[in-house]
Amino acid sequence: MPIMKRNFSEFNPVKIGLAGLALLALLGLAAMNSGAIIQHFTTTTYYADLSEAGGLTSGDSVEIAGITMGTVTSVKLQGTHVLATFNVKHGGHLGKGTSATISSATALGTKDLALQTGGTGTLAPGATIPLARTTSPYDLTQVLSTLTTQAGQINAGQLSSAFNTLAGSLRNAPPSLRSALSGISALSQTIASRDSALTSLLSNASTVSGLLADRSQQVGTLMTSGTQLLSALEQRRNQIRELLVNVTAVTQQVKGLVTDNGQTLGPMLTQLQGVLNLLNNNSTQLTEAINGFERYSGSLGDAVGSGPFYYAYIANILPTNMAPLLPAVLGK
Repeated sequence: MPIMKRNFSEFNPVKIGLAGLALLALLGLAAMNSGAIIQHFTTTTYYADLSEAGGLTSGDSVEIAGITMGTVTSVKLQGTHVLATFNVKHGGHLGKGTSATISSATALGTKDLALQTGGTGTLAPGATIPLARTTSPYDLTQVLSTLTTQAGQINAGQLSSAFNTLAGSLRNAPPSLRSALSGISALSQTIASRDSALTSLLSNASTVSGLLADRSQQVGTLMTSGTQLLSALEQRRNQIRELLVNVTAVTQQVKGLVTDNGQTLGPMLTQLQGVLNLLNNNSTQLTEAINGFERYSGSLGDAVGSGPFYYAYIANILPTNMAPLLPAVLGK
């Protein structure tokens, strides 16, 4: 049976248009999600159960043996614990006994998820690291905030009164106990008198720690720029040192040249000084000679510029009384 061939113009243009639009839509979706598609094919997703978030957030780094090998994609509460989802680039080997720890990446509170590979075999893709093999640190900002809140709730007056009452009730106690209670009473009075100052100090400490956490990126950039500046200064120092070494070498060469040719350079400089003195003494004559040569060269150009001959006029070459005889002599 012969194969029937159809021209492109014979196809239904509506169907071709719809197919083209669908293809363009698929290409647009693929372009907008190219990062996720590439990440899907180049990384493996894992999970970790944590007792608390400890400041870990989505976008923090995942490190294996100190090398960044992935990113935390989400941190969310699941039941009584926190579930962290992260991915690891292909090439990062994780054993079946791998453990996870939330550590501080910078001094300003930025966190990362550090993985310690262990055990035999390989951790299966999509596996979850249990609570027994995860560690969550304390968050300094959160601790300071909690301390400030708890300190603000203490009634300093009641605490001082309670210590005074206790000291009065135990007044008949042994001297050593009375001394200890008197010290506690004095301590309570000191705390009561400094209550507002301590509260302000703790509040300011919490504010400063929060501000540093908010400005961690800028401070990190400042530190990086400072490192680059120090590197540039070190390069300039090496270049200046090399320049000084080369100048010293040139100086030694010139010194050797002068030492080796001292007998020749001395008379030569003396003769050169004599020539300069002669030129200085005759500078006026040289100037007049140059000016006269300029006038002579101009007159010479006028004399030979009229044709292939030399034109000149010599005044008073004949006596004045012989001038009328010249036409007769020449036959004119």
